[in-house]
Amino acid sequence: MDALASMAVCVCVAEQGAFVVAAEVLQISTTMVTNHVRSLESRLDARLVERTTRRITLTPVGAAYLVRCRAVLAPPTGPIVSSP
Repeated sequence: MDALASMAVCVCVAEQGAFVVAAEVLQISTTMVTNHVRSLESRLDARLVERTTRRITLTPVGAAYLVRCRAVLAPPTGPIVSSP
């Protein structure tokens, strides 16, 4: 899976608080949302969210990763300098 796409899905899950709601917002299946989060967890060898039938909670690793994801996915704020 594309790492940046998975990061964006992870941010949406954290912001929405549920896989189903994130799937609706992103207009993808709940299965795809789950696959993206599992892919990240596998790549990082760490649990990012604690899942229950009613909600999700970020783990400490998940909370720290969320901050990094937001930084990576944020649009540039300064001038973009091109090399000659």
